[in-house]
Amino acid sequence: MNKGVIECTINVNHIDGTDYLNFKIVLDNETKVDEYVSVGIHKYTVEFDEELVITNRVIQFIINGKTDSHTIIENGNVVDSETIEILNLSFSDTDVTKHVLGMKMGLDVASYTHDFNGHGESETIPFDQLMGFNGVGEIKFVAPIYIWAMDIFSR
Repeated sequence: MNKGVIECTINVNHIDGTDYLNFKIVLDNETKVDEYVSVGIHKYTVEFDEELVITNRVIQFIINGKTDSHTIIENGNVVDSETIEILNLSFSDTDVTKHVLGMKMGLDVASYTHDFNGHGESETIPFDQLMGFNGVGEIKFVAPIYIWAMDIFSR
């Protein structure tokens, strides 16, 4: 059995004096990363068994713990807010950052569900690289990865 690898680099914009945000990576309902992240760049690697049969998979990037104190508002305008940005995302050495997150592939591939940190109705939008609310960024993919990559790059 082959090993599939998902690599992700994030940048955390942290507001001084606030608690760190919790960041999780969940693959097929199994938590692979669960930590409070400080300001700066963080790199993660998630391995999984990649079977030869076509298998639908789901990876989730989850942010929680964000409160009103994580956003600075002056004169009614947001001037700074704690965020997590996915800088790079690769599946088995294939960079899919711009194709999956940058091009807004659609909710069938990449979605972000949040409720404005409890200040609004839950909504699901295309998942781009920035996570600014407590919520779940979800990418649906197919293993073996090369089959999925061919589909993504052909769009």
